[in-house]
Amino acid sequence: IDTAEKAVNQGAYFAFSATAGSGLLHLSTLGFTAYKGGDAGPRGWVLRTSADSFGSNVDTEEVNCNPVSGTCPDPNTYEFNVPLSDPIYQGLASIDIRLYAYSPNVSGATYPVTFGNILLDGRLKATAVAEPVSLVLMAAGLLMLGFLRLKNSA
Repeated sequence: IDTAEKAVNQGAYFAFSATAGSGLLHLSTLGFTAYKGGDAGPRGWVLRTSADSFGSNVDTEEVNCNPVSGTCPDPNTYEFNVPLSDPIYQGLASIDIRLYAYSPNVSGATYPVTFGNILLDGRLKATAVAEPVSLVLMAAGLLMLGFLRLKNSA
């Protein structure tokens, strides 16, 4: 799979998920490192998410760093940071993220793109949920106020 379009069309991705539990996710960035294991190119990645049902590319980049040939001093220094601050990434119960990878096929061998240090950054905002006992007490209090009002007006 040697192009970004083919990687997406043929489902060449790895995926991971984040779930808020009790609250909502408010995302800000997805950061990771990526490098290629050989000199042949082009190689790169495409990012898609479940926020739009994997319908569009959030970001895509070519990877030019190869620690073996010395085009990058350290694979952990070739970082990508994808902003996820758009409203579509705010207030989510969960999100699935896919990183599609593409690389050339040279002499029958596929040379991969290697990913690492993946960090999904954002915050979890708790949602307030009234307990059933609280709701019953609040309803009883409102009924009592209504009863007292009727009694005083009579």
